[in-house]
Amino acid sequence: MLWPGTADSAVDLLPPGGFAGAVTGMSGDQQVFIGFEGGVTRATLWRGTADSAVDLHPLTGFLRTTAEDTNGRQQVGYGQGPATGGAEHALLWNGSNVPLDLHAFLPASATQSAAKGIDEHGNVVGHATFSQSTRAVMWVYVPEPAASAALLLIPTVLLSRRARNT
Repeated sequence: MLWPGTADSAVDLLPPGGFAGAVTGMSGDQQVFIGFEGGVTRATLWRGTADSAVDLHPLTGFLRTTAEDTNGRQQVGYGQGPATGGAEHALLWNGSNVPLDLHAFLPASATQSAAKGIDEHGNVVGHATFSQSTRAVMWVYVPEPAASAALLLIPTVLLSRRARNT
């Protein structure tokens, strides 16, 4: 449900015959959703109405996907399936079911990752697992020096570690 102001203005975002789920993030006119259909999670995007639903779940290569956040233009989350070797991979969508696999920008020693947030500049935060250690990660958009609008994605692994009680 989306409440633009009062209880009487509530909008049911589930399309007819829709599945169960929960909104996990919103910005501007976009809402992202974890949908549950037949026991499988599917990343979904809305723009304020059930009719505007966009299934972000790729057509092939993924068994489950989750959308965690949006900046009003792009959506982030993670997915798992044959395309990821069975591990969770951080994903970035641009409003369609063709995600960019952010895991590909991490060091080869990363075994799994998840994107949890995106800011207005397109910087993505999340976490990645390296051996037995999970670390905070930030993927940062860096404009190319040329006048083109193309952007490079540069990962930054934050080296803070949790203190362990021994």
